[in-house]
Amino acid sequence: MSLSAVYIPSAAVGGDGAGTALIGTGQKLGLSKKFIFFLQSKLCDVTVTPSMTGYAKLFTRILDSTIWREDDKTRILWITMLALANQDGIVLCTIPGLADRARISLPECEAALARFQLPDKYSWSQEKEGRRVEVVEGGWFLINHAKYRAMMSADEQREKTRLRVQRWRQKNTSQTVTPVTGNESNDIADTKAKADTKAIKGFVRPTFQEVRNYCLERRNSVNPQKWLDHYTSNGWKVGRNSMKDWKATVRKWETSEFNSRPSYQENALPLDYESPSEKRSRELGARKAAGL
Repeated sequence: MSLSAVYIPSAAVGGDGAGTALIGTGQKLGLSKKFIFFLQSKLCDVTVTPSMTGYAKLFTRILDSTIWREDDKTRILWITMLALANQDGIVLCTIPGLADRARISLPECEAALARFQLPDKYSWSQEKEGRRVEVVEGGWFLINHAKYRAMMSADEQREKTRLRVQRWRQKNTSQTVTPVTGNESNDIADTKAKADTKAIKGFVRPTFQEVRNYCLERRNSVNPQKWLDHYTSNGWKVGRNSMKDWKATVRKWETSEFNSRPSYQENALPLDYESPSEKRSRELGARKAAGL
């Protein structure tokens, strides 16, 4: 069964504007107009002190409880006590004062209070054998007040969590993401982006043949394969920085410790020389052409 609740304004227990507040509460509870007006006539002429303003939680399951089988005066007094109870479930009031708040007679109030203190085998809760109130110093204690207060607090917490999750989902779903599909236009755009990135960086890795030709042009003793292997293995870094000009790095090698060959003549390779990687590529191409 749902544990939904409505709020009874404390102002409904007397004071200005009580009639409007009570009618709204009665409609939420599904009460008949006749009973609402009866409540209104009984509750609307009592002054409420500022300390008693606020709202009392009233579970709609009260409509299925045994208290709702009682006479109107008893039900009126019970709702009045719910509205007057503090956060600890204590109603601090005298019997005449309570009768005045509920706008019932003193004998009717005493009879209802006596009824609340009797066992009720059909009560929702069998704590204290179904009794509803206990006499305490200065008033009465509503026995199940803490239980229902905790249940309502849990409902409120769940509602807060639901709203928080809803706000989070709305915030995240509003940030739409355009999906990327593998089509020709995307491939072209990706290739162009990579080319632009290389152009911006200002550096394109040289091939073995480019390094070899530059070494021959400068007639130096730098070994092209050794130079290429070195910078390929270290991620094309010069010290801690990325390489920007490979030709400048070749020139620096001409006088560095990396270069162990003394003369250009020793480094001069045949014009038809090809690196191991070039040789593998050529052989693979020939095998494909032969259908192997």
